[in-house]
Amino acid sequence: MKNLDSAESGTEKYSPLRMGGIAAKIIAATWLMFIVVMIIVMSVSYGMYRDAFYNYGNTLCLSSNAQAAYAINGDLVQRFVNTLKVDREYEEFAAHLDVLYSKIDVKYFYILADTGVPGMYTYIYDATHSEEFPGEKYALGKTETKDEYVGADEVLATGKGFTKAEYYNDSYGELYYAYAPITNSNGEVVA
Repeated sequence: MKNLDSAESGTEKYSPLRMGGIAAKIIAATWLMFIVVMIIVMSVSYGMYRDAFYNYGNTLCLSSNAQAAYAINGDLVQRFVNTLKVDREYEEFAAHLDVLYSKIDVKYFYILADTGVPGMYTYIYDATHSEEFPGEKYALGKTETKDEYVGADEVLATGKGFTKAEYYNDSYGELYYAYAPITNSNGEVVA
């Protein structure tokens, strides 16, 4: 009788009901492993995507700044820094920069100079004047606190532009910014 009982218990061990439970556990473990691997892959992919996005933004910002600074006549800028007067030559200069601004992919485009006003920078040109200051034709001579333009002092002092765009988040939103020096024909930084 004992042999018969052990034969029956062996049959129960391999019954379809018991085998179905084992298969369900294997499937659940496989799905769990698949989900864990997918989470890891998605995390790594997101990190790579984010880094690529920021590298692209950095390159675009620095490239736009360098090209714009190169295209600007520093001798004219120096004259405008010294006079702060809108005349026919300044209007032509501003119209040229308006066209340049429309061709590069940036939100804000302006020329700042240190004209000796304590704690302030002076605008020589602001491409967004019509958007932010609809009543003003040009922003020439308008001043802003230096605190608003982190890093600009170093660019004006050393004549070296940024090697990495800076991230900024304020009431205007998130953006990358960088400054490039504008030099006159003697190589002096004027703005």
